[in-house]
Amino acid sequence: MKDTQNEKDIRKVHLDYVGVKNVKVPIKVKDLKNGSQMVQANVNAFVSLIETQKGIHMSHMVDPLFKLSESYGLNKIVKLATELMDKQTKENNGVKTDSCRIDLKFQYFIEKEAPVSKVKSILGYEAEIDVLVGKPKSYKKITVKVPVSTCCPCSLDLCDGVAAHNQKGIITISAFIPLDSKKLIWFEHLINIAEQSGSCEIYPVLRRPDEKYVTKKMFANAKFVEDCVRDAVILLRKKYSGDNMTAVISCENMESIHDHSAYCETWVVL
Repeated sequence: MKDTQNEKDIRKVHLDYVGVKNVKVPIKVKDLKNGSQMVQANVNAFVSLIETQKGIHMSHMVDPLFKLSESYGLNKIVKLATELMDKQTKENNGVKTDSCRIDLKFQYFIEKEAPVSKVKSILGYEAEIDVLVGKPKSYKKITVKVPVSTCCPCSLDLCDGVAAHNQKGIITISAFIPLDSKKLIWFEHLINIAEQSGSCEIYPVLRRPDEKYVTKKMFANAKFVEDCVRDAVILLRKKYSGDNMTAVISCENMESIHDHSAYCETWVVL
């Protein structure tokens, strides 16, 4: 049969990312408490395409992604990305493919215990694993987006410490890890750092004594977005200093008295 994708292209335009998005795959991820947990991931996979070839074989990108349901770990994803890149090289009649990128987005679940009543519930955190093998620079990256509560220090001062507006914030931490690193970065540790950096952490279920505790803690721990990011940097440096990682930390507050968000972001080398 005619192989249209493998025909020559005369426009001579190199493409950085060609592939598939939002492939639904059940995967195992490492869990600090239970060893592993099964999640449903939305997986994207891309390879570069040389300027002389018309297209890639999309189905050949999809099939290997289901290997992710059989094994887990960052290095397994790196191996899969290398396999996809090598496969595409063969399909390019031996002309080397520059890169392969695989990223996975999913909900990571942790059991939470209310601070006073000790009622247990489960909170889902947005998590992402992103691997790039090849150009421009190989890396492994894990990301967590952590909801927190924040109390405005300015509002607290204006109200003489007896009232203040508060809001929900999202602290995002991304850790870039060298491809050859054996360092294991736990989602739980990054989540804990983010939660310590807000005014108070979020709980799915709270009884009245818990609400009192959370409110008092927020007022006693008022923070701007700048404070949240700086505190997260300090905790990351304490935890991972010398591990040759780069981290991106941001905080976005969905303001309760404004029609906009407050935002802060920084990059640090650990």
